[in-house]
Amino acid sequence: MNEKWLSVASHASVLCTSVFGVFAIPLLILLFGPSELVKQNAREALNAHINVLLVSLLFAIFISLAALIICAVALPAGIQIDSWGNQINDSIRIVNGLGAMGVVLGAMVVCTVLIALVYALWFAVYAFVMPVIAVCVVANDSNRVFCYPLLISFLCDRRKDRIL
Repeated sequence: MNEKWLSVASHASVLCTSVFGVFAIPLLILLFGPSELVKQNAREALNAHINVLLVSLLFAIFISLAALIICAVALPAGIQIDSWGNQINDSIRIVNGLGAMGVVLGAMVVCTVLIALVYALWFAVYAFVMPVIAVCVVANDSNRVFCYPLLISFLCDRRKDRIL
């Protein structure tokens, strides 16, 4: 009975990752767990923590770089000076002045937003939905190791550990 709740706590900690960054729960269970089954569940949960963190960092870097490129190109190109040396603040003239560059920037903005939406969907699934499924599976059958699908395995041999 105690092993069941340790396995459930390992997977439930992934739900807290987005809020608190709780790596300690599955790590402690992995180090001091009473059985190999509990340790395998802790490995899977810790692996999910690592994957969520790495993918979040990669998407944050990519989206930040895209935003910097958009700003670096759009701001200088959007500033226009009239024939008397005064800056034009009319947004219609600025957009018209960008021409083809405005189309490229618009496409970059749309692509960046779409990539951000893909990340948001992935994050919702792997930081919230999958841990709930893992908790339900492990709570219903304490003899199972829940393996999160489509994640990079850093801590366990998926061919050996995979039960579900």
